[in-house]
Amino acid sequence: MPDEFGTKPYFGTAQRLAAAALIIGFIGVVAWFGGVDFYHRHFFDTGPIVAADNVVRVIFVAIFSWLIYAPGAVIAALVMPPDERAALTPPERAVLGFGIGLGIWHVAMLILGLAGLYYRPVIVGLCLAVVVASARHFANIAVAGWRSFAPGFAALRQGRTTPERIGIVLIGIAAVWLLLLRGLFPGGGGDYYTHYFYYYLEVLNNHGLAPNDVWYHYYYSKGSGLAFLGMLLTDPEAPALTTFPCVVFAAVAIATLAARMAPNSLWPAAGAVIYLFYYLVSFSADGGGQFQKDHEEIAALVALTAWALCMEQRAAPRPFRIMAAATAIAAAMITPPIAILLGFFVGLLAAWSMVRRRWSQMWGYGAVVAAVTAAVLAVFVVSYLQTGLASDQALDLMLRFADPARLDRWGVIPQIIAVAWIRDNYLQWEQPFGRATLQEIADFLRLRFLWPFLSGPLIAVVVLRMSAALSGWWRLAAPRDARSAAMSKQIAWRLVALVLLLATVALVAGRAQSLSFARLSSFFVPVLVMLAIAGSVWALSWPLTRRDDTTLRLIVPALLLVGTLVAWQSHAHWTSPLRRETANAMRFFAGSYSLAVAYSHANSPYPFGAINPGALAAARQLPNGTPIWSTNVDSYCMVPGCLIESVISFKMSGRLDEILGGDPELAKLRLQQAGLNYFLFMKDYRMIDLLPFSRLFAPETISRYLGVKWSDGSTFLLTWIGPDTTPIGPDFLEAYARRRAEPEVVRWFRFDELAPVIAAIAPRLRSATHWGEMNAQLTWRNAQQK
Repeated sequence: MPDEFGTKPYFGTAQRLAAAALIIGFIGVVAWFGGVDFYHRHFFDTGPIVAADNVVRVIFVAIFSWLIYAPGAVIAALVMPPDERAALTPPERAVLGFGIGLGIWHVAMLILGLAGLYYRPVIVGLCLAVVVASARHFANIAVAGWRSFAPGFAALRQGRTTPERIGIVLIGIAAVWLLLLRGLFPGGGGDYYTHYFYYYLEVLNNHGLAPNDVWYHYYYSKGSGLAFLGMLLTDPEAPALTTFPCVVFAAVAIATLAARMAPNSLWPAAGAVIYLFYYLVSFSADGGGQFQKDHEEIAALVALTAWALCMEQRAAPRPFRIMAAATAIAAAMITPPIAILLGFFVGLLAAWSMVRRRWSQMWGYGAVVAAVTAAVLAVFVVSYLQTGLASDQALDLMLRFADPARLDRWGVIPQIIAVAWIRDNYLQWEQPFGRATLQEIADFLRLRFLWPFLSGPLIAVVVLRMSAALSGWWRLAAPRDARSAAMSKQIAWRLVALVLLLATVALVAGRAQSLSFARLSSFFVPVLVMLAIAGSVWALSWPLTRRDDTTLRLIVPALLLVGTLVAWQSHAHWTSPLRRETANAMRFFAGSYSLAVAYSHANSPYPFGAINPGALAAARQLPNGTPIWSTNVDSYCMVPGCLIESVISFKMSGRLDEILGGDPELAKLRLQQAGLNYFLFMKDYRMIDLLPFSRLFAPETISRYLGVKWSDGSTFLLTWIGPDTTPIGPDFLEAYARRRAEPEVVRWFRFDELAPVIAAIAPRLRSATHWGEMNAQLTWRNAQQK
């Protein structure tokens, strides 16, 4: 691999040691996870084994970051002559290589998954080849980085520093803190505990991306290539570790862009720290940033795409357009609608270039749009060929062209009906446009959290201009750095256009699935942070003749950073929860907590964290990996071998309509054919499930077919009546009937009404033979229209 400047420099002892450290480190990490298998064998252990595992995970994060960067650096070196690479700072080159590498790895992992090649030896061999091929490049960077770091560290110890060094320290502290709390410490939230995690496991168990029982995640998560890559190299705890480098490199991107606009200032530190701290602070009951899911990776991809499109205005454009295409393609693998938005934005840039007769720019942007469009279409085509449905978004449109035969072979036609039903219910509860809509859009944009950082520059400008007008010795001067001022202006307008596009989509489409979009729309945070910095630097680019430099470079960004964190405290009271979470994370890192205890403190709306004691006790009555169908969606159980399935996320059976509407004997047969023989009911938690509204599970019928396998008085594990069961008693029936009759707080599901609808409609959908027939069979819509 060429080095940063296209030559092969001196390769001495230090470089050889660094190269050997990379290769040996990778082999050691792989050997540790393959031999120790911490997640499966030491889940309940404490002590040095836990601390050692966490140290190995930290090493893995560093090596994984390099694995992503290395192939991207090759592409960057091929398209950039040495003088263009030399014009970039080392952090800018790192972000450029990492961003291109993200696209390469996501495409590669999708291809390997479709080919059924998710085997550990295949992935380890591929990664080892990348490590060995890039070892020389790593050695040169490591040695050069150490030689640059040593004088800076010595200067810090002597009390001599610069804003850049202060910024590096602040960003480093925030990144390490984030790694401890969101990377190493377990978490993920309720959705992760009930279906994301199980989809990942199913993919690995099947060694590929063929549609599986955690059905709708095929459309949401089959492109989560980094998560699968990390899990194949390590263990099921990897998804958070693979998201962490994406977030950190997005923070570095914010910092480098700010440094371009305002060099030798605290603006880079302020922007990056705000972004990283957003994921540290818990703004909801589910906790802070949930790195186990793909939302935060998508936010980082949007930020990296925006960075590339801003940087290409002040550097050689071709590598940054390649990076914009790569990161948008990575987004297409995970969440195609986001890639469509990014491609549309680049299309607007191409149209603007055409209006201004800048033909070279137009063709460059056009190539990016073509690449992103091809990626999105490829994802849709693959989905259609494998499942019969291109996507489960824009469901009305997709159902017009769906293939019912393929969907039926997969066994998800009843689930398609359920999803259409629930989304129609969402729309019924959608508020008409008004003040509530504006508040919802503001929430999507995170304005309640970012307003100090966004409004502070305007206040500062007003104060400074008034001071200048009222004071004779404070007079306005011409911009000292016209290039930085022009760059800030161009970046500000470009980011304004992107934010307006994203906000328009939030207004038009996001409200239809407001809860899901609220989680996804964390991408507004890095984009608005970059916009705030660009707007601030542009507005303050005409410095005052005295004390101007300190005001612009140090005081304003420091005040905005502190003011934002103070505002967060008044809104979310984050300091106490963060202290508690940090203490738990340190106990886990040091080995005082086992992984099981750490999960009991994981972010969750319940005091048991991510391991419901009743669900775990029930699972322990059965062999590892035995599926248990739960009528309570809050029966989280992140313990190895604990498989709790629940409604909508798991398909249950391709003949769910016969289970819900058929006689009890037929329903029992269909459940047994689906491998479902154990059922969980918990008195103390809400019931959200379709099965209780079947004839088999009706309160007056259930005791004739099912008995109690195990119970602790509040949790009941049921199975078919046999010699190892006891009869269902009145205490169960009373609690079961009461929970079944409880009204929903928000009528999104209405499963009591949905069960007969599925039983009636599913057979007709199976018999559909022409495009458009499936939509016509959603008969409840006719009643709603009337």
